[in-house]
Amino acid sequence: MGAGPPADFWPPDKHVLNVRFLNGTEDQQRTVISLVKKHYHSIPMRIRFKFLSEWDSSPSDIRISFADESKAYIGRQAERHPGQPTMWLNMHPRRLTGDDARKKVQADVLHEFGHALGLIHEQKHPHCTSRWNYSRLMERHQWEYDVVRRNYAASTASAANAEWDRPYDPKSIMHYPIVKGDTQNMGTEVPENYVLSDGDKEALAQIYPSTAVVKQDFTVRKEEKKKKKEKKPKESTKKDKKHKQQEVTLVSGNRFALVGGGYVQVSSGGASVTICGSGNVVTSISIRL
Repeated sequence: MGAGPPADFWPPDKHVLNVRFLNGTEDQQRTVISLVKKHYHSIPMRIRFKFLSEWDSSPSDIRISFADESKAYIGRQAERHPGQPTMWLNMHPRRLTGDDARKKVQADVLHEFGHALGLIHEQKHPHCTSRWNYSRLMERHQWEYDVVRRNYAASTASAANAEWDRPYDPKSIMHYPIVKGDTQNMGTEVPENYVLSDGDKEALAQIYPSTAVVKQDFTVRKEEKKKKKEKKPKESTKKDKKHKQQEVTLVSGNRFALVGGGYVQVSSGGASVTICGSGNVVTSISIRL
């Protein structure tokens, strides 16, 4: 479904989240970029992610560090940690290989970027009826009690402040997998989700409506187009003045390049002359057959 505290959602005038990689290989970075663009940029919402190159000095909203675990700050909470990592990704899941590892990486990346957009864990939904077996979860995750409770309990502050205006969605990318023994009501099991659910997409489209993006993009394109039309005659005039005339003597069968681009060629026997060049090329041609 996708839900979170409104205070952590990015503001209405925020259309692009700049993402910077703090480490990692090119392959790891390409994997993250590909997954995010494929799954999140297909949603009709105003927020888009821009991945900064290492030489781009633009300020970043999200900073990724590749590590041994996957976690992220919720939405605008990242603003409280300037210059520090705000998301950690584990690209080599333990004990997994091949397709299982690939799917786990995809699940983690999509889940953590959901957090970056302000979403919290779906298993904390008030309509989730699971009664957690905390000792079992502590053992399975190798977490302290407080960490388990923070990630599962519906009574935490983040869950209490969230807007749960959609039904509980066990297919949400924000839902942890539930395996046998995780709950006291033993029949509850939820498989790991590897893609965003329809509920996730609908929630994000509602949180970040796309109308502002469409309007802004149209305005920018319109202004750029207008500027190009206004500048084109001026640029053409400058180029015409800048290029000097080039005098070329042609012999049948020869071909000569022109200053400013293009060429002049005389066909065999001097029967015809071919001139190819831009509108800014000015030539004076003398033909000697």
